[in-house]
Amino acid sequence: MASGRDSENKGPLILAVVWVVTCLATIMVTARLYVRARIVRKIGQDDWLIVISMALSIAFVILVTVSIGYGFGKHEATLTPEQIRGSRLNAQIGSLFGILAISVPKLAVAAMLNRIFVPTRFHHNVVWFLGGFATLVGCICFPVLMTICRPHRATWDKRIKNAKCRDPSSSTDYLIFTGAVSAFVDLYFAVYAVVVCWKLKVLVLKKIAVCVTLGLGSIACAVAIVKCVQLPTLKQRVDTTYRSSELIIWTK
Repeated sequence: MASGRDSENKGPLILAVVWVVTCLATIMVTARLYVRARIVRKIGQDDWLIVISMALSIAFVILVTVSIGYGFGKHEATLTPEQIRGSRLNAQIGSLFGILAISVPKLAVAAMLNRIFVPTRFHHNVVWFLGGFATLVGCICFPVLMTICRPHRATWDKRIKNAKCRDPSSSTDYLIFTGAVSAFVDLYFAVYAVVVCWKLKVLVLKKIAVCVTLGLGSIACAVAIVKCVQLPTLKQRVDTTYRSSELIIWTK
């Protein structure tokens, strides 16, 4: 008779969240591109960067879906060694795409802010620097996560003998740093957009509408903070297929 622990499975919840969010994002990006191409008749840097981030996001969702097929979202004790390897491998690679899918849009937002507000050269450079720095920090996650163990296969395959793995705390600390940078940049962009927008000489209702739209980055900031809170669970590397499920959801 299966225990309550054996029946616990966060896989369906993860699938529902990541696919719903991805479908909504795809619809919004498609609509944006249609307006920019057919009505405005000009596709800018920010549009192409959003397309790239959307492609990364779709890759993330596909790999997470494959990982769940292997049993990600369930307790490791209920999985076979093959299922654990498959779920860990696909979840780890998927997470890398997910991190990039969150980082690249910083460049898109930087390009959009500079296009809309045409700031002074100083603020122009500051916005690009912050967007570029956040993206660079996200890209560094690739070597950080893929070199936890030597050979790197030992990260997800426990059959590898005599593998040398460093303390997972170092990698987790870097991921927390990445999340902190992401949160700061999102908050800066949101506040900067609202402050500049509020100075525009337009109707108050239009100001409020535009400020709310451009200030949505504060939501991304809140999500990044939640991820930073969740990340310390990875330091123990115990029952990761179940305990890191919520982190995958917040990555989306």
